Amino acid sequence: MFQENLLFRNYIVVLAEIIKPKFHKSRLLLLYLLQNNSMRYKLLRYFELIALFIAVPMSYTVGWLRGPKFLPLFLGLVYTITVMYKKGGLPKDIFKLKFNGFLPSMVLRFLLVGTLLTLYVYIFEPGNFLVLPRTRLWLWLAIMVFYPIFSALPQEIIYRTYFTFRYADLFREERLAWIINALLFGWVHIIFHNEVALIGGLLMGMLWYQTYRRTGSIWAVTLEHAMYGNLIYTIGFGHYFYVPDF
Repeated sequence: MFQENLLFRNYIVVLAEIIKPKFHKSRLLLLYLLQNNSMRYKLLRYFELIALFIAVPMSYTVGWLRGPKFLPLFLGLVYTITVMYKKGGLPKDIFKLKFNGFLPSMVLRFLLVGTLLTLYVYIFEPGNFLVLPRTRLWLWLAIMVFYPIFSALPQEIIYRTYFTFRYADLFREERLAWIINALLFGWVHIIFHNEVALIGGLLMGMLWYQTYRRTGSIWAVTLEHAMYGNLIYTIGFGHYFYVPDF
C-alpha cells in the first residue's frame, strides 16, 4: 500500500509541475487530490479499473498486445486474487454453493434463453447446428469439462467478485454498479471482433451480476456462466465467441 501511494504521489507531483500557469485551477485541484488520502485512493482504483477492464481488451483488439488470450485472463486472475488477499480477503461463505431462493429464476431464464438460441441456430445457421458434437466429439467433450473451470470461473472471479470487492464504494448506487459491470463485461468481448459477442456479453453480464448479487456465491454464478457457455458451444453458436490464439 505504501509503494502504491508513493508511486501515485510522484505521478501527481510530476503532472502538477508540468501544468502551465494558465491551468492554475487544475494544478490546485491536483495538489488537493494529492493531499487527500481518500480521494487519492479512489482515483487510483479508477485508473486500475480503466487499465484492467478497458485498456487491456482494447490493446488485444488493435494488436498492441499479442499472444494467447488465456494469458491476460490468467494474469488478471492472479492479480485480482492477490489484491483481494492483501486487502483482507473475502467472506468464506462466498465460496459456498448457495442460491438464496434464486435458483428457480436462474433455471427459467436459462430455459428461455437456451431455447431461443437453439432455435436461432437451427433455423438460421443449420450448418452450424451441433457442429462440434457431430464433427469434433473429443474437442466438444474437452470444452464441456474445461470451460467451466478455466474460463467461466476466472471470469466470474474477476468480473463479479473482484469488481464488487474493489469498486463497491465507487458505484454506491446498485443500479449504476450493475450497468457499469455489464458494460465492462460486454466490452471485453471486443476481442472477438463481432457485434454478437459484444451484445451477448453485455446481456449475459447483466444476468450474471444479478445472480452474484442475489446469491452471494461465486459458485452459483460460475455454474450459471458454465451452463450458458457449454450450451452455445454445443448448439453451434460458439463461433461468435472464439478467435484463434495463433
